[in-house]
Amino acid sequence: MFNNKVKIELRDYLGWLEKEVNIIYFKDDSELCSEATEFLKEISELSDKIDLKIYNIKANKSRAERYEIDKVPAIIILDEDNKESGIKFYGAPIAYEINSFISCLLEVSGKKEALNFNLSQRIDLIDHKVHLEIFVSLDCIYCSKTLISAQRLALENDNITADMIDVNAFPNLAAKNNVRSIPKLIINGEESFVGAKTESDILDEIERLLFALRR
Repeated sequence: MFNNKVKIELRDYLGWLEKEVNIIYFKDDSELCSEATEFLKEISELSDKIDLKIYNIKANKSRAERYEIDKVPAIIILDEDNKESGIKFYGAPIAYEINSFISCLLEVSGKKEALNFNLSQRIDLIDHKVHLEIFVSLDCIYCSKTLISAQRLALENDNITADMIDVNAFPNLAAKNNVRSIPKLIINGEESFVGAKTESDILDEIERLLFALRR
């Protein structure tokens, strides 16, 4: 999948991993999953701090249910202690989304980008479960920015989870959620917003939603 030049660049980036990162990958025998499998195997071979475990969802239904996986390809990112990061990728995070994938691995490993104090305080105050679904297209240059922002929120607060969903891999799900423009962010299956979002932008929407729930 990657030529030698790209492998060298990726190996350099992954050299910044501070601690081990565990990846659990659920697949089936489809061509779509074959692409994701190849991608993950090549990535995991570029660093001894990445541990990849692959499961066929049909043969591992109970394990998939444990991680609340109901579609494939599904990639779960865990830390060195196998604690879930709150981040999942549905689809192969290739093309522009490789940026969000590598960023996720680095931050889960401990190589985090510091957030400003005010933002950190706001994140800490989120005391309800918040599920972020970010619908992306792999050729969208703006999607990875929104996804990285959502992932950082998930890494800072265990109440927040963030899923990347590739619209081309899951067209029926995209249609069900009326995805016509990307990136599209859906919060708790209800509120939705289109366009590039920063961490603060997403927090604004989360806070607005939670405020309405408390009224």
